[in-house]
Amino acid sequence: MGSHVFVVIPAYNERPTILSVINSVPKKISGVKKISIVVVDDGSTDNTYQALSKNIYLVRHRSNRGLGRTFDRGLKYSIKHGADIVVNIDGDGQFKGSEMIKLIAPILSGRADVAIGSRLKGEKKYHAALVKKLGNMWLARLVSTVTGRRFYDVTCGFRAYSREAAMHLNIYDKFSYTLESLVDLAHKDLKIVEIPVTVKMRKFGKSKISSSVFFYTIKSIAILIRDFRDYRPFHFFVLPGFFFFLLSCAGFIILLVRFIKYQVLSPYRSLLSVSFAFLAASLFLFGLGMIFDFLNKIKKNQDDILYRLKENEKQ
Repeated sequence: MGSHVFVVIPAYNERPTILSVINSVPKKISGVKKISIVVVDDGSTDNTYQALSKNIYLVRHRSNRGLGRTFDRGLKYSIKHGADIVVNIDGDGQFKGSEMIKLIAPILSGRADVAIGSRLKGEKKYHAALVKKLGNMWLARLVSTVTGRRFYDVTCGFRAYSREAAMHLNIYDKFSYTLESLVDLAHKDLKIVEIPVTVKMRKFGKSKISSSVFFYTIKSIAILIRDFRDYRPFHFFVLPGFFFFLLSCAGFIILLVRFIKYQVLSPYRSLLSVSFAFLAASLFLFGLGMIFDFLNKIKKNQDDILYRLKENEKQ
């Protein structure tokens, strides 16, 4: 019968390249009955939407809301209109639309729920500034640590999602979605594969997300810290709390040994206050760990409710 594929193109001031990206999308794919294209214009000031043809679905934001919100809007639109597979491709022309054929192949065959394009995996070279490459590799290590899975490229915007994965995915950060979506789907035990893709140099403008590598890195780390706190509260709170508990025990033991041996605490009396401070910090962190573990269970229930609501949205 074939699948209905929705190709979502987030766009912010991409008038020079948006048509070439749309034209690069394959007209026919084996195993696919229909291909629909959705452009989500994130408050562009260059009239990007006016460059679109009539057979393109258009979703517009009146003001710039950020890539995370734009991606989420396109994802929800696709689910609501019956998408079986959602492909996201950047509107700046860096990726070849023809390569979405190999991107959706593992989803069509049932081998994966999500396929992410990888610029660092495979034989093809990724031509970018060294600092960007190193930053991407470092973020990949962090995401791998948070999720317990090995990833090589975690910031690529060329990805494909099965309907099941798309309905499970919830994006909360407006800055970006690339890191948050991987962490979210990995913790929901969905099958994720990386597919080598070709990347081309930008011909127009500059990246809206990574124009400042320092700013992008700081924002990305903040997202990962939040995700680590939410998905692994035990590791985030209890392990540091246990470290402080050991420090407090060490202080008390030193004072006890000295008191038994000399019947005085001097000149280490101040160590008693420090040990109590470490003990208080450990108990505080243990308490936070329990609270966030409870909140994580609530979040799982909320995600399940959102999933069921999305199931009922298909027209």
